[in-house]
Amino acid sequence: MEAIEIIYNGYIDAGRRTETPETKRAEDKLEVMIKRLLPTDIKMQTELFDECLELANASRKQGVIAGFAFAAEMMQNCRSKECQ
Repeated sequence: MEAIEIIYNGYIDAGRRTETPETKRAEDKLEVMIKRLLPTDIKMQTELFDECLELANASRKQGVIAGFAFAAEMMQNCRSKECQ
């Protein structure tokens, strides 16, 4: 496993323990919307909700990796120059 994967997995593990009111509201809003769109199809509601969460997680992972790579590059550049 690459170092970035280890860091990302640690980030995700820490995040699982820290749900915020904002994330809870967004999750609840999504769930209500899906139930309104598909009021009689519980299976499809579940599949759509799960797919939305999977997309959100994939986007978050790419954001974390891009942010980490940018920070690492900045630190490397500062080592070779005098940054303050």
